[in-house]
Amino acid sequence: MLVIGLTGGMGSGKSTVGHYLEKLGVKVIEADDLAHECFNKKWIQEKIVRAFGKKVLDSSGKVHKKKLAGVVFQDQEKLRRLEGILHPPVIQEIKKELLAAKRKLDPMIVVIIPLLFEKHLEKLFDKTVAVASPKRLRILRAARGLKIKPSEVTVRMQYQLSSAVQQKMADLVIRNYGTKRQLKKEVEKLINKLKGGE
Repeated sequence: MLVIGLTGGMGSGKSTVGHYLEKLGVKVIEADDLAHECFNKKWIQEKIVRAFGKKVLDSSGKVHKKKLAGVVFQDQEKLRRLEGILHPPVIQEIKKELLAAKRKLDPMIVVIIPLLFEKHLEKLFDKTVAVASPKRLRILRAARGLKIKPSEVTVRMQYQLSSAVQQKMADLVIRNYGTKRQLKKEVEKLINKLKGGE
C-alpha cells in the first residue's frame, strides 16, 4: 500500500484535489473531518472549556468554533494549547484509518493534513505532496469557504509554513494556478507519477 500525505496552505485547493483523487478510485482521508469528529466528543469539549473558559461556549453549552478561533488565533500560546488538546487524538485516528486501509489491501491511500510539515508527520507517509496556489487566490477562497474576512485568513496563515517552504519540503507538488479542469489534469499526472507511469 502506498501511503501519501497531502498538504497545502489555507485555500490552496487540497479538498478539491482530494475530490478528484476519489473520482479516480483513490481512498482519501481528510484530517479536518477527523478533527471535527474529535472536536465534538464530550471529553474534548470539556478539556477546551477548562483551558479557555466558558466564553467559548454557545447558548446550548457547546464550544462555538468561531468564538474559540477568536481566542486562539490572537495568541500563539493559546493556539498551541488547543493543538495540544486536539492533535494527539486526531493523529491516533489517522493511524487507525491507515491500519484499516492496510487490512483492506487498499493499493493507495491519501491523507490530507493541513499541518503535515508543521507537526513533523512526514514519517507516517511514503511520499508527501504539496498543493501550491497564488496567495491572493488562497486568501479569497479561504475567506469564502470559512465565511470570515480576508484579514482573518491572513492572521491564520501566519501560523502555517509558507507555500514556498511546503513545496521545498514535499516530494511532489501539484500546481493549482488555473482552472478546475487544469487541476484535474495535474491530479491525473500525480497519480501516474505515484504509480510509476512517468
